[in-house]
Amino acid sequence: MQTAIFSVCLLLTITLVGIGCSAKSEPTTTGEPTPEPNPNPNRPEPKPKGGIPLSKFPYDPTKPEHKISLAKFKSPIPASDPTAKDWLAKNGKVGEVHGIMGYLFAAPRTRHEAYNVRSETESGSIACESLFPPDWRAASPGRVVTVVGVIEALKQGDGVQVRLKDAHVMAIAPGRKNMEATAEELGELYTLDRAAFDRKWKAADRYTYVTGTLKRIDKVPNRNGELSNKFILAAGSVELYCHIQNERGVKANPPKAGDKVTVLVNCSGYDSNVKGIAMNGVYVDRGEGKVSGLLTPRLGERAWSEKRSCSALNSRRPLGASSPDCIGLPG
Repeated sequence: MQTAIFSVCLLLTITLVGIGCSAKSEPTTTGEPTPEPNPNPNRPEPKPKGGIPLSKFPYDPTKPEHKISLAKFKSPIPASDPTAKDWLAKNGKVGEVHGIMGYLFAAPRTRHEAYNVRSETESGSIACESLFPPDWRAASPGRVVTVVGVIEALKQGDGVQVRLKDAHVMAIAPGRKNMEATAEELGELYTLDRAAFDRKWKAADRYTYVTGTLKRIDKVPNRNGELSNKFILAAGSVELYCHIQNERGVKANPPKAGDKVTVLVNCSGYDSNVKGIAMNGVYVDRGEGKVSGLLTPRLGERAWSEKRSCSALNSRRPLGASSPDCIGLPG
C-alpha cells in the first residue's frame, strides 16, 4: 500500500514539474491563436507570413490601430482637405490596408522593396515600403493582400503625403498566380511578331515570373544617381534587360553569370538604346521554382510547334512569300 501511494506521489510530482518548467518559445507571426471565423470570405485572414518573431517588429503587427479604406483614399492629400489634419494626427500609428498589390519599386532613401496597394473597386492606392524582404513566390502584383505598417503622414508642399513604412504582408488571398515563362519563350514570341509582342506584353500592371540564363549583371545609375542592378537574360536572338528593385534579395542570394535565375517583372517593350527588351521588377531566386511554361499551353502544343516551324520556313523563303499553312495560328 505504501509503495502504491509513493508511486502516485512521484508521478504527480514529475507531472507538475513538467508543467512548470516547460520552455516558452518566442511568439512569431505564424504562431498566433487561431482567429475567429472570417465574416467576409473574400477577405484573407490576417495570418502573418514567414514565421518572423514579433520581437523583430518595431510595432505589434497583430494589433493595427487604424484600418485604411482605399475606396476614397488619395495621396498627397490637399492641405484644404478636412481629412489632412486627421492624417497628420495618425502619423506613427499602426495601420492596416487591404487591396491588390501593384507596381513594384525601390524606396528612394532605403532602397527597400516597395509596392503600391490599390483598391479592389476604386482608384485609390497607397505606397508601402517593406520592413523585411517579401517572399516573392507568395506575394506578387495582382494578388489581394492585407498589409500592416507604420503610417507616415508628412507635410509636403501644399499637401500631406501618406504611406505605410516598415510594412509587412500579413495575408494573401487565394487566387490565380502570375503567369510563368522562360526568357527563351519571350524572345521567340518577340522574334515572331514584334508589334504583337508589344501589344500583348507591354503593360506596367502585368507581372510575369521569367526564368532564364543570366548573362551578366550591370550596375546602372537610377534616378537618384545611385547604382542599381540590371540583370541581362539570354533570350535567343534578343536579350531581356531587367531592372531589379530588391537589392536585399540580390545580396542574400547572389547569382552569377551562367546561373538560371527567376525574376518577377513587367515589360516596357523593346529599348533601342540597349537593343533588348526592357523589364522592371524583382529578383526572386536562382531558378528554384518549377517553371510551368504557361506560354506553351496558352498556344497549345501543336500550334506552338507549328508556329515555330512556320517561322523557320518563312525565314528561308524569298521576301514577301510565306506558306499558306502559317495563316491563322493563334498569337
